[in-house]
Amino acid sequence: MRVNQLDAELLDEELFGLLQSQLWNAFKYWNIKDTYTPELQALLRVALFKLSIWDRDASYGAMLQNLKYRDERNSGLVSARPSRSQKLLYGLITVGGRYAWTKTELLMTREGWGELSEDTWRNRIYRALQQLTTIHSALSTVNFLIFLHKGAYRTLVDRLLRMRLVPATRNLSRQVSFDFLNRQLVWHAFTEFLLFILPLLRLPRLKRKIVRFIAPKTPTNLLGFLPERTCAVCYSENAANTDIQNAYETVECSHRYCYVCLMSKIRIEEGEGWNCLRCGTLVRSGKQWIEKCDVDLGTHDEVEDKSGESDVDEDEVEEADSDVGSGSDESDGDGEVEVDSASDFDSDINGEDVQSEAELAE
Repeated sequence: MRVNQLDAELLDEELFGLLQSQLWNAFKYWNIKDTYTPELQALLRVALFKLSIWDRDASYGAMLQNLKYRDERNSGLVSARPSRSQKLLYGLITVGGRYAWTKTELLMTREGWGELSEDTWRNRIYRALQQLTTIHSALSTVNFLIFLHKGAYRTLVDRLLRMRLVPATRNLSRQVSFDFLNRQLVWHAFTEFLLFILPLLRLPRLKRKIVRFIAPKTPTNLLGFLPERTCAVCYSENAANTDIQNAYETVECSHRYCYVCLMSKIRIEEGEGWNCLRCGTLVRSGKQWIEKCDVDLGTHDEVEDKSGESDVDEDEVEEADSDVGSGSDESDGDGEVEVDSASDFDSDINGEDVQSEAELAE
């Protein structure tokens, strides 16, 4: 009985939610939902109350659970129906009370009664209503605990009005199938298990392990034919520029790739190694590629010999320059001698001419 009464309440709320969604869809082209939401909800609750409890002494959820209300004031009568005054008070509290409370909350929130000074009457009403809400919650909790113990009154309203839900037909054979409930419980447990276990699993890593277990470990379409300046990863991904940028080489096989391409592939594998696209070697790390010099030890000796020969040639050139310099000096001296001899020759000729003129004069 307790489970049936609680299920009846849940069914009533679900039914009200379905009808409310249909009502909002009916008024979606008119701008009255935001303004008249409490009024529309109150009208819907009035309609449900009239068609269920007022006419049939039970809500739709209670009728689905084979329950109906009974007047507990007449304990001697087994099937005493609730009086009209009881049902009227029930409707005023459940429908009118909810509507009045909703409108009051909207008014206090819109005008900010809780933020006013404590001396104002609005703030006093606000604090009084908050205390009333707390008292109602405490009483509802106590009533629910009593209901679980005795199974008599489901809500405070039922206890105040002495209206109790009882079986509508006692001789009705209840044939309840729990197949759907079992499926729901299994599915709920399965989803809870998945939500718990999936964050702990590393799905990409698990997928790679499965692929490596099924597929061959070494790739078959190697790209060793590519030039050294071409990045095999960029080439395999059909990149626009396949030249190596910021060259890095693998530690295991010394093949060159772009830094971004190589490190991203190694990081994706999460330490398990990545197969080189050129040779198929399992690569786990990389380092910066430094261009090596082409000169080895043998060629280094030859270079030293050539440098020695070049030194000898330079010495010979210097000696030749010095010889040329000395030769030029000697040639300059000879020129001076020749000039001196020429000047002496001219003086001799001039002397002979003067002497011949003197003899003619005598």
